[in-house]
Amino acid sequence: MSSKIKLLLLAVFITQSGILPVCFAQELPEGFPDVSSPMKASDLQDEQTFGDYKIQIYRNMRSGFSELRVLKKGLEVFSQGGFVFKIGLINDDIPGNKLVKVGNDINKDGQPDLVVSEWSGGAHCCIDYYVFSLGDQVKQVGFIESKDGDGEFVDVDNDGILEFIGNDWTFAYWNASFAGSPAPQVILEYKNAGYQLTLKKMRKPLDEIYYKNFLKNTTLSKINATMNAKSGWSNGEVSVPPEVWGYMLDLIYSGHSQEAFTLIDTIWPKGVKGKEDFLKDFKGQLSQSPFWKDIKSVL
Repeated sequence: MSSKIKLLLLAVFITQSGILPVCFAQELPEGFPDVSSPMKASDLQDEQTFGDYKIQIYRNMRSGFSELRVLKKGLEVFSQGGFVFKIGLINDDIPGNKLVKVGNDINKDGQPDLVVSEWSGGAHCCIDYYVFSLGDQVKQVGFIESKDGDGEFVDVDNDGILEFIGNDWTFAYWNASFAGSPAPQVILEYKNAGYQLTLKKMRKPLDEIYYKNFLKNTTLSKINATMNAKSGWSNGEVSVPPEVWGYMLDLIYSGHSQEAFTLIDTIWPKGVKGKEDFLKDFKGQLSQSPFWKDIKSVL
């Protein structure tokens, strides 16, 4: 006989005297994930050992949820629940997996580290990365929200400290499908007990030939005549495709903000209104970036 689960629901009713919260219980339907079901020994999916530490990943197939456990000398010293956990990177095919082997000191603080990835269960979102120190005590020393894509730990400047390479997904679905949404590459470095954007390490030389060809071959008047206005930003007179602001983002994130705004000045059709509106909308969306504090300093 299967056990029934009761879900506590909160309803808010607005009355003449104010807001009245009301709680009530409701039985969940058959087949609803039983998140209260405890993990069993048979739910153990992965186990790795480093020194006195044992890292375990459990997956309850009855509920679909997972649990990360860290044991030291046989005693549980840390646990965290989630949807899908994995020791190392979420993708086995990423070469950087070997760099984040359990026990590797990836931030050169003198302590062995543990990298754990978590997938939230969405179609393409979200992936998070946790970095733990396995010293005398288990301590979380880093957390990275990779959001709609995965990422990789790489020593980009050969100093022995691993940076994280990922993407900024702020423009996902902005006037475009997800597949057509640009997501500029970002590099995060370990600094001040956490991972922060490093514009210095993201700088790249300008590909002048590509830039000049883009200006020469991209004219919004021609694009407007051949594309569906719904597939990009539009003011009814001119359409700006995602490829344009995608390249602008690449330029900004690689240290060439001036060239990014020169680009839009150059390709905007003469005598056609809307450039200021586009730039206002573009910057407004960009300001939603988790890295905006750093990005706005180079605009």
